[in-house]
Amino acid sequence: MHGKDMLETLTDLSMKLLSAAGSIVLLLIVLLLSYLLLRNGPDLLEGIVCALPPASRPKFQEILRDEHDFLKHWARSVVLCAIITDAIYVIAFSLLRVPYSVLLALMMFPFEFIPLVGPPLAFLIVLIIAAVTDFHAFG
Repeated sequence: MHGKDMLETLTDLSMKLLSAAGSIVLLLIVLLLSYLLLRNGPDLLEGIVCALPPASRPKFQEILRDEHDFLKHWARSVVLCAIITDAIYVIAFSLLRVPYSVLLALMMFPFEFIPLVGPPLAFLIVLIIAAVTDFHAFG
């Protein structure tokens, strides 16, 4: 009886470890490919442009420049919004006398980069932390 439970527990544990190892390997692959694309991006784009017919090269280069400008401005705006939102969190948490207000606000910062679900998820995490720490805002 106990042998079967131990076998199930070991199987479950080994599957979780393999899943974690697979996630780590995928993360390393993504980081490596991101580095290589950033490092060799201009050469890669030049190769793509050279493979196109000469008549369509200027239009394709114009599209790439426009896309690059768009992504650059989008990234700046997302980072600026995340910083401003984080500052608002710090001020609001400080006014409400939330313990560790700066730490909680900084914890919420990365969630600002996840569209639509990030900020509500971060807020839910802060509410859970507040409930677990028995925080009362106006008590």
